[in-house]
Order: sequence, then structure tokens, then C-alpha cells
Amino acid sequence: MSTLRTRIISGLGANAYGQAITIAIQIASIPLFLHAWGNHLYGEWLILAAIPVYLSFSDFGFASAASTEMTMLVARNDRPRALAVFQSASVLVLVSSVVVGAAVVASATAIPFARWWNFTSITAPEIPLIFQLLGAYVLMCLQTELLAAGLRCNGRYALSVFISHSIRLFEFALVMFALIYGAGPVTIAIAYLAGRLVGYLVMLAVLKRFSPWLSIGIAHAKGSTISRLASPAIAFMGFPIGNALSLQGAVLIVGSILGPVAVVAFSATRTLTRFILQLTAAVNSTIWPELSAALGMEDYALARKLHRNACRLAFWTALIIGICMMIGGSWIIHEWTSGKIAPEPAVLAVLLVGTLLNSLWSTSSVVFASINRHQRIALLYLFGTSATLLAAYFLAADLGLLGVGLALLLVEFLMLVTVPLQSVRILRDTLFVFVRAVLKPPLQLFSG
Repeated sequence: MSTLRTRIISGLGANAYGQAITIAIQIASIPLFLHAWGNHLYGEWLILAAIPVYLSFSDFGFASAASTEMTMLVARNDRPRALAVFQSASVLVLVSSVVVGAAVVASATAIPFARWWNFTSITAPEIPLIFQLLGAYVLMCLQTELLAAGLRCNGRYALSVFISHSIRLFEFALVMFALIYGAGPVTIAIAYLAGRLVGYLVMLAVLKRFSPWLSIGIAHAKGSTISRLASPAIAFMGFPIGNALSLQGAVLIVGSILGPVAVVAFSATRTLTRFILQLTAAVNSTIWPELSAALGMEDYALARKLHRNACRLAFWTALIIGICMMIGGSWIIHEWTSGKIAPEPAVLAVLLVGTLLNSLWSTSSVVFASINRHQRIALLYLFGTSATLLAAYFLAADLGLLGVGLALLLVEFLMLVTVPLQSVRILRDTLFVFVRAVLKPPLQLFSG
């Protein structure tokens, strides 16, 4: 059996590969889209695709809740119950796909995108078709993530991450070639969907190879298991919905008040700053299954060690890279976009502060997710991001992009003063010892 250190190093390596892909996509996508489409069409695409594209990075809570419980069960050598959880989650995915699919079809024609956001480049007939294609893409992402959960619970976390990010790379390759050959928004939406369909088939083949006992179907699904999974699964949705409000909701507000050109400037600045959170998210997702296994076996000493070291690594990573970005971020954005975007230093600074706060509380929140006890935290985050969005609407009119950035800080402060305190209580830790551990430079981590 692999050691804790080996599993974490492998997981971090897989996430490093994923972050390299994410960085490459983010670096290439903005100038590529700007060159192919120009500011206005690209701004309209960002507005139209805001919610569907963001939700593609979510699993609607089902895979996350199932993966957590399955990992705890496998740690206790209870594969039959883990299979029941897997197939019960499949039922939830099937039902949600039908509901979400119907909602996407209805909203595609009901929402007057062109009138609300003054579209002039994307035509009215194209809007519902793009929205429906991206909605289908989101549902395929959900199916793929459930398969990945089957790999993660069986000690194949690094492999699941590697495949998931390789699928994203394949999708972007299709999009890139389509743009190079003059594709419009409809064709780009088709490229995303086609790439995800191929990725799903690959993930299915790998699951059958490494976790053959996790059979596809619903024969082992149980009503009691479905009912038990529903609560944490729905609660998990609080985080992607909250993020959609905080991130893509801000894009919609900027677009409606300041225009599509401002959307591009805001998106480029925030994309750069959120690179930090992509690194800390790699730590979070790597440590998640290890915390689930440790707490499943009631090994609180190991769980405390994992929590402290993960938060320490996230804090120092965000602090060091944040300082570097504060010094050279404006130059990076200017060069990155070939001078087409002039970032506001004050907006950059505010967004960097937000990433530092987020790195701490989001890493600590993994404690709740690792045992499916995140319901209250998710509700708090959803409330906080809703208040943030309301504040951003009013501040944008007076302060522009700086007002939106300041509004985004509200939820970060709220979560920071709430989450770590409750996490140390669950782990039977003390706040003083936890804070002292976090402030210690991470020279050696996760040994053993």
C-alpha cells in the first residue's frame, strides 16, 4: 500500500499538471479569442457563457458527496456499501440531468439576453442554441465527475485528476483549432461538447480497468442511501452557486453597468489573481480524500496534521505569489494582452487581498467537506456571496471596477472569521496551536 507521503506527492503532481494546463489555457484563451473575435464579440460570449461554463467545473454536489462517503467506506474495507453509494449517486445524477436539461431548454428561449445586455455581435437565433449546447456540456461534465469519484475512492485520486485535466486540454485543443479556422460562437459551443463526450468515454474505460467492482447501473441503489446523499449533495451546490454569484455574477453586473469592454478588463485581472487560488485548490483537493480516510478511521491526530499543514502551505503560497503579483501584475497583464488591456492597480491589489483570505478559509473548509458536514458553511457562503453581488451592483455605478472588487472582499472576511474556528473544533484542535502552525514557514510537510 502506498504511503501517505507518496499519495500526497502523486496527488500534488497530478494537480500541478492540471494547473499547468489551466495556466496554459488561460494564457492562450484571452489573446486567442481577442484576436479571432475582438473585444465586443468576446465580451458577449463571456456574458452568455458565464453560468454554464462555470458550472462545468462543478459536479452539482453529487460526485463530491458520493466520493466522500465512498472513500470513508473503502477505508473501512466496506466495498458493498461503497458500491451502493456509487449507484445511488447515479440515480441522483440521472434525475438532476433531466431536471436541469429541461430548465436549460426553457431558459434558453425565455431569457432575453440580447435586450438585457445589448448584444450586437451574437444574433438572436444563435443565443438559445449556444445556451443549450453549453447546458448539454455541463451535464456531460457531471457524468464524467461521477466516474472520477469512483477512481478517487479506490486510491486512484492522482489518476482521476490526470484524466480530468487531460480532458480539459483536449477540449481546448478543439476550441483552439476551431477559432484558428474562423469558427463562431455556435461552433465553439459544439467543440466543447464534442470534447467532453470523448472524455467521458475515456474516463469510463479507465474506471472499468482500475475499479471493476464499481459497476455502472442502479441495481444496488438504495432509497435510504439516496436520501442520505441528497442533503450533503444539495449543500455542496451552495459553493458553485455562491462562486457563480461572486465570480460570474460579477461579470454580468460589470457587463450590464460598465459594458462588454470592461468585462474583458475585469476578467483578465481577476484571472491573473485567481491563479493563486488554483494552486491552493490543488492542495485542497489532494488533502480531501486523505482527511476523509483519516476521519473515517477516527484518526484525529493525523487529521489535525493534515489540516494544519494544508492551511500552512496554502497561506504561504498565496502570500508569496501575491506579493510578486502586486509588484509585476500590471506589467504581466499588459504584455499578456499585447497592450489591449490596461489594468487598474487598485483593482489588482483588492483582488489579491481577496485571494489571500480565500486561500485560508477554503483550505480549512475541506474539513467539513471530508465528512459531508458542510451544510451550514455552504449556506453561509451562499448568503455571503448574495450580499456581495448586491453590494457590487451599487458600488460599480460609483467606483467602477474598484467597487466590484471591494464588494467581493465582503464574503471572504465573513468566511475567514467563521470557518477555521469551527474546523479546529471538529478536529479537537485549539485555535492558538492551529494559527501558530499556519504562520510557521512550510519547510517540511506531510511526512509519514
